[in-house]
Amino acid sequence: MWVLKTHGETFYVNHVTADMPWSTKETPDNSHTKGSIKFKEVLLQIDEHNCARLSKLNMFDRIRLRNQKLGITRIMFRPGTEIHKALQNNEVKHSPFKNVEGACSTSFVICDILKKEDMTFFGLKYANQFRILLFLQFRQHLAQCCALAFLACQHKFCARHHGFGGGFDMGSMRSTPEWRMSQELKKQYKVKEIGPEQKITEKVDVLIAVLPSALPQAQFDNFVEYVKSGKPTVIFDDPLPIFDPASTSANPLYNSAQAVSTSNLQYLRNQFPGNVIPISRLDTAALAALPYLPPPNTNAGPFFQNNYYSVTPEVNTANGFILSVDHSFWQKNRLTVRISRSNGLNGNAPVFLTAANSFNPSQLQTSRGLRIEHVYTASATNVNTLRLDLSSNANRNQPQAFVNGKPFPRYQFNNAYLPMGQNNPVSHDAFNNYTLSDTFASRVRKHRLSLQLELSQQLVNTYRPQSPEGR
Repeated sequence: MWVLKTHGETFYVNHVTADMPWSTKETPDNSHTKGSIKFKEVLLQIDEHNCARLSKLNMFDRIRLRNQKLGITRIMFRPGTEIHKALQNNEVKHSPFKNVEGACSTSFVICDILKKEDMTFFGLKYANQFRILLFLQFRQHLAQCCALAFLACQHKFCARHHGFGGGFDMGSMRSTPEWRMSQELKKQYKVKEIGPEQKITEKVDVLIAVLPSALPQAQFDNFVEYVKSGKPTVIFDDPLPIFDPASTSANPLYNSAQAVSTSNLQYLRNQFPGNVIPISRLDTAALAALPYLPPPNTNAGPFFQNNYYSVTPEVNTANGFILSVDHSFWQKNRLTVRISRSNGLNGNAPVFLTAANSFNPSQLQTSRGLRIEHVYTASATNVNTLRLDLSSNANRNQPQAFVNGKPFPRYQFNNAYLPMGQNNPVSHDAFNNYTLSDTFASRVRKHRLSLQLELSQQLVNTYRPQSPEGR
């Protein structure tokens, strides 16, 4: 048998297939083994026949292996269930939710349970309300809903879709067999997988792409470059027909006695030529906003909005001082003066770094305070305290997103996309407080009597325009 060693573990296998380059490590002084073969950055997979395959370790494999090491488990469940409510109430620690729309109007929620012991607890409490997902399965779910099937052939063929290679059906929550087309191709050709994450350089006889229009932009660019090179390509795409709302007319064959359906339409519309909306019909404001949306840089969770993920700092600064002076006049009178002031910048972290940054404006916070207190001790049991408090607090939102010298307007999309622009580019809140109080305290044996008089006034000044640059 062959001996494989990795990270302190030893495996005995019947056969080894390596898709990776290797180097040798000589050990001439070893009486048993004079040398070994070394692989770097490799994924080890052992099948049911005890045969090992060594392949390149990609980004998805790294995430999956890391999750396994940390005890992170990815689950999928329907929205509104008991397990969904329990996670919303933070019953256990979990990653942000990812809402996935499947076929036939089905919808599911995907997230990661961050602790292994919590997963055991959930398995006992909500056994029939969720499914555990392997990382590969998760990619196949996305492929079914919004991604692609990608095949290549040369005496080779590649499949990268839940249908071609088998996977998981979001509607029935069951595993699906391999596509019939893929099965037939394998009878005549060697089938292998090709991914568009990098430029496609494989020498193939035919490249077959299924739903390439749903690819993220970077992957789609790689696919387009391959097609432009003139290499044989077969494209399977089933775009949603786009109809012109301006062409709406009554359907003369509509039967009001029957329910409205695809075969009994109340109104008719003409499909756009080539299923493409003319650029002249697109909103000019939307077209002007598109360049300020960042291009997708990831297609893996847990951050899915815009398929964009960034790590940017949040800045909170504060500078201030407190000055307090106490002075006693004889034994019965004590005067205290306390002055405080602080200035600080409090801003949320930017979501993406463009001219139309989608985050709340940085907030300048100012606080000022003055306290004058006089304490008169008439006797050991009678004390009078006279106090004057003056305070001022102000919050001012500073505009951060400018285009051509003006604050960028607010663009609010649905939940699948991050908003951009600022809702309140400029706002100001000021609170001035004036308080005068006098407190007389007296102790009679075991009893304490306190009498307080207080005069207070608060002045509020708020300036908060709503979307002054448009929404």
